[in-house]
Amino acid sequence: MEHGTANLIAGKISLNERVHRTQGNGMSFHVHYLRNAVGPILGLNLDLSHLIWMGANPILSARELGAAIHHVHGKDVRLERHLSGVNGVMETKEVTDVANRAWNYVAIGCGQDLQWWKEFFSVVKMMGYDEEVSLEMEDLTMSVEAGVRTSVEALKQTLSF
Repeated sequence: MEHGTANLIAGKISLNERVHRTQGNGMSFHVHYLRNAVGPILGLNLDLSHLIWMGANPILSARELGAAIHHVHGKDVRLERHLSGVNGVMETKEVTDVANRAWNYVAIGCGQDLQWWKEFFSVVKMMGYDEEVSLEMEDLTMSVEAGVRTSVEALKQTLSF
């Protein structure tokens, strides 16, 4: 389900973490609470781009979530400091208005550097996730072809699976 609250992938129910951004206790609390009630079939679709723009640390989140990680998206975010530092990150502008947004989805490596990505994938692997990384290309600052090429090259340099 695009922009839904959950996905069914390989017989597992994977929640999207952005549904928890307005909850008081945080994403990992809700996922672990629900897993205790439902069992390990329930986990999280870890889309770290959402965590980044919301101000969370995806590496720390991956450590906290552990086996509850069911799926990982490969998508980066760049905070546009000249705007986010003044206006904050609760963006209301259209995603196509890249020049005026406080943050933008970008190709992998164009927001967080490659060392950051190496650490992220290393921690995700250490927490037991050994599945695919789903590349999402939503970088409107370059062509789709250039964004996919940039992201694939970054993934080749950073994946530890």
